[in-house]
Amino acid sequence: MRKCLLITAIILSCMVAAAAIYELTPAGTVQGMKARVKTEAEEVENDDTVRILFIGNSYLKRYNMTQTFRSLCLQNGLKVDVALFAFDGAYLRDFLNIKHVTGTLRKGRYDIVVFQEESHCVRTETAATAAVIVKMIREAAPGTRFFLYETMSYRGKPEEQELFTSAYENISKITGAEVIPVGRDFWKYSEDNPGLKMFDDGQHP
Repeated sequence: MRKCLLITAIILSCMVAAAAIYELTPAGTVQGMKARVKTEAEEVENDDTVRILFIGNSYLKRYNMTQTFRSLCLQNGLKVDVALFAFDGAYLRDFLNIKHVTGTLRKGRYDIVVFQEESHCVRTETAATAAVIVKMIREAAPGTRFFLYETMSYRGKPEEQELFTSAYENISKITGAEVIPVGRDFWKYSEDNPGLKMFDDGQHP
């Protein structure tokens, strides 16, 4: 039951971001490894707190998606400690070159880790990188559970969602991580609400 609520909260967080009226901020860039790494955490004393780490890029970073997720969890009685490693345009492989990130991953302090990959490379190289990160974390915390945040295809191209979904399902087979069907549910929500603005640009909800 708790797992279902967590997955639902992640999907709803994406929908809330898409449906909100918000002020856009300029996207960042990656220059060498001078990466902007943003960490958000809420320290909770209770032992039943679920510690969740999100790793990705602007899909997770914009519009306080992870904090919306945290709020939804708390409203449903789930105690969570949410942290985020993300910067605009990030590939999963970039995080393997940031000592602060790899040092944190090797401590194995998270119960759940959610990956989200850069859209252009999700069908080619993600599985290998995700496998490295999974191995790194499992060496310290064998019980950690892994999930894949399935991104949506770009605006005006709902027919390409199948390609994204297939790529994430393949990564799931290789790493054992479970797929959260954000992309598929995003397009379903869009179809059911044709008058709603779902994108702020060509790719971000």
